[in-house]
Formats: sequence, C-alpha cells, structure tokens
Amino acid sequence: MRRWAEAKYKIPWTHEAFQQQTLLDLLTSFWEDHYADNPLEAKRTPSGEVTFQTGDPLLDKWEREIAEGYEPDLTEGLSDKDREKERRALEKRMKRQQKVEASKDLGDGFSENYG
Repeated sequence: MRRWAEAKYKIPWTHEAFQQQTLLDLLTSFWEDHYADNPLEAKRTPSGEVTFQTGDPLLDKWEREIAEGYEPDLTEGLSDKDREKERRALEKRMKRQQKVEASKDLGDGFSENYG
C-alpha cells in the first residue's frame, strides 16, 4: 500500500500529507484507481437486483450482502491492529465533527452583542 501511494502522490511515505491518511483513506483511493482502470461487470440476479462482480471474494461478498439489504462489515479482513487504528480514527473524526456542530450553535457572538 505504501509503495502504491508513494508512486501515486509522488511523495515519500514520511511526508506529512501521507502520514495524515488513514489506512481506510489509502484503501479507498487505491480501489478507486483500480476500478477506474478495471471497470466492474454488472450482473442482474434472478430477483432483478443489480450486483457487481469484482473477482475479489471479499468485495463480492460485500456486494451480495448489500444486494440482500445488509450492511457489510467493511473492516472484515483487517488485522486487529488496523481495525483498532480505524476505530480510533473514526472516534477522532466524530469528536471533530461534534465540535464543529457545537460551534455552529454558538453563533458568531458579534451580531448578538454589537449588531
């Protein structure tokens, strides 16, 4: 993954922009590039659902689960260490979003006091 990202972004893995990426960010970008170069083949199930076959057993499993109305576990296949890292990154993003939402509720203060 590191070698792919270094080649794509043309920066060393020690660069700050690279270090700020989570594994999920890198994987998402990798698969976007992969499927841009290798488009998916759509198939229709007997019930009429459209599914995509990637050839990757895990991705095809997730696609079937989505078609059946289930939410797939997108951390499936990650090591415990990477799963924990993604959990912490998600918590950090959620806390940041809560702060943004809370600051919107405060208003700018100027209009209320001096407007």
